[in-house]
This record gives sequence, structure tokens and C-alpha cells, in this order.
Amino acid sequence: MAVKKPKLDPKTDIPEKKGDIDKVFIVEYTMLHGTEKQRAEIKKCIHENTVERTSQLTKKPYKDIKLQVVRDKFCEMFFPQLVKKPN
Repeated sequence: MAVKKPKLDPKTDIPEKKGDIDKVFIVEYTMLHGTEKQRAEIKKCIHENTVERTSQLTKKPYKDIKLQVVRDKFCEMFFPQLVKKPN
């Protein structure tokens, strides 16, 4: 059985790696700690990277985000130490 990862608290926790960051953390952290400009940028990034997918279980369409793209933008803005720079 898989071990469930604990969720990060955007009020107090700092992620150690990109994989710890989920979409809820991105939105909550940006609202708590971001400037008006940063909030607008993340909102725009989420809007531009929203896609429609089909549920494998119910076969109904739903909207989701391209998490990797949004997470990369979020890390550039708030946690640049998590962004690997090409050598």
C-alpha cells in the first residue's frame, strides 16, 4: 500500500522539492504571500493552462490544469532555489 504524502500548509511550510507542490498549495500560498502582480500572473498562468479532460471512471469531461507548467511558473516566482538551471 502506498504511503500518503502529508499536505504542505501554505501558511507555515516551505517545499523542499517541486513534487511537494500541488495546485491547492499554489493558489493558497499565492493568495497569502503574493503581491497583487504575482497573484495576477499565477491566475493568468492557470487560465492559459486549463484543459478539458475526460474522466476514465465516469467518461464525463472536467477541467484541470497542466500542473507542471503552473508549478514551474510558481517556483520561478516564489521558490527559485527549486528551479534547476541548465549548465
